[in-house]
Amino acid sequence: MAWFAWLAMRQAQEALKHGRLEEALRFLSQPHAQDRRGAAALVGKLARAFVERGERSLRKDDPDAAWRDLLHAEHLQTPEKSAEHLRDALTRLGTAEVRALLQAGEPGRAEEVVARLRGKLVPSPELHALDEGARGWLSARDQAGRGEFPRAVETVDRVRRLLPNVGVLDEYRKDLDRKLQTFGALLVQLHEAANGGRGAEVIQAAERHGLVRFKGKITVEDKNGTNTIVVTSYINLHEHQTRDEHRRLTADGEPGKLVLIHVVHESSRRTLMIYPEDKTVYLGTQSSENSAKPFLEQLRELQGDKLTTKEKEKLDGSETLKYKFEKNGRTSTVWVDAKSNLPLRIDFTVLHPLGIRSRLVLTDFEWDPRVADRAELFSLILPEGYKVVWKSA
Repeated sequence: MAWFAWLAMRQAQEALKHGRLEEALRFLSQPHAQDRRGAAALVGKLARAFVERGERSLRKDDPDAAWRDLLHAEHLQTPEKSAEHLRDALTRLGTAEVRALLQAGEPGRAEEVVARLRGKLVPSPELHALDEGARGWLSARDQAGRGEFPRAVETVDRVRRLLPNVGVLDEYRKDLDRKLQTFGALLVQLHEAANGGRGAEVIQAAERHGLVRFKGKITVEDKNGTNTIVVTSYINLHEHQTRDEHRRLTADGEPGKLVLIHVVHESSRRTLMIYPEDKTVYLGTQSSENSAKPFLEQLRELQGDKLTTKEKEKLDGSETLKYKFEKNGRTSTVWVDAKSNLPLRIDFTVLHPLGIRSRLVLTDFEWDPRVADRAELFSLILPEGYKVVWKSA
């Protein structure tokens, strides 16, 4: 056995002499070589050799090779101080790379770099803050992609505190503001979508009902892509109250999990936004410019618009009257049932500044549907077990 240990030491020395460090490490890792006289000194030399080669790799702009050599050196568990210096240099380099990727608006790639550094046990407080910022940024993108713009704005504001002076992030915040205004306006239009000159007979038909339920699909397209949300809406026609239930689209494009409930009392402009997934609530007052006029009032105001055209048309086998209204980049098309004089479908398209195009399609109208408790449906009472995360003045 002693002969095997002597041979392993000789082979390790020869490999180290000729720069074959991994081979030397393999020989020194053999159990019978570790207790041999002089093994500790040879292990120390090997650790220094790994560090020196890592430093050369770093100077050649090959940090991955430098990290491999550093981890080999640290695995040998020697008191080699130069390994600490190499780790500090690689940590600073990795942190700078993450910071540069975030400055370039690449939180996904930044998070990948952070994950690699985390695997190398980098305990940097600055890196932790950058990691939290990158994950928050990605979370905001995901929330915006689901049409949850108020939450996305709050998330980005938190990220901006972690990542100050990131111009791309500031621009993204402004873009979210524009989309929030666009979606807010669309939700207003969703409740005002009886516009386009429906006629007195349609108003009279709607006034006979107290509650209407319908489904909406809101799509916003801009240079960054398309955002789509699906909504089931309830309107209390006489009390001027609305409730929108937002659902995430499944992979098949069908309504899936409930992600937001938005209740508004138009007369007081009080609003409640409920997020069931994380049991949080937003309470506030809706601004006057984003406050929809009561549904029936919109019908009355717009019933006689001279720009409205009217023609007969079949829709899904039903006889309808189609009303179409076009003005200032806005097109509204409404199909009204010829017998009941109630809307069957509304298609509303708007061309906004900065190249944004939005479309709202309303279908599946139900008049006076059965609901368990109408008062509870439009309640502004905070649900039990939910936390208020934002409240307006």
